[in-house]
Amino acid sequence: MFFEKHGTKAIIMARFVPFVRTFAPFAAGIGEMNYKKYLLFDIIGGVLWIGGLTTAGYLLGEVEFIRKHIDLVCLGIIGLSVLPILITMVKNKLASK
Repeated sequence: MFFEKHGTKAIIMARFVPFVRTFAPFAAGIGEMNYKKYLLFDIIGGVLWIGGLTTAGYLLGEVEFIRKHIDLVCLGIIGLSVLPILITMVKNKLASK
């Protein structure tokens, strides 16, 4: 049921969240998501992940603040990666009340 409604978004977003990336293929299989559909959106997520991070790394690597504060930047990236999941969880919690 979940993968019928949110499967395509979940597969793409899973590329950007390390813990979720590990379990998304298993969840798609258990949820009986169509393999061709899964494969298509997994490839799309991979292309977005690789292209986005490569481009961001190239462009942001030239910014002096980022060079000096890479540890804070990494924490910010982790926070941004988890943010869509947290927002969805809060929306679902509020909608169920």
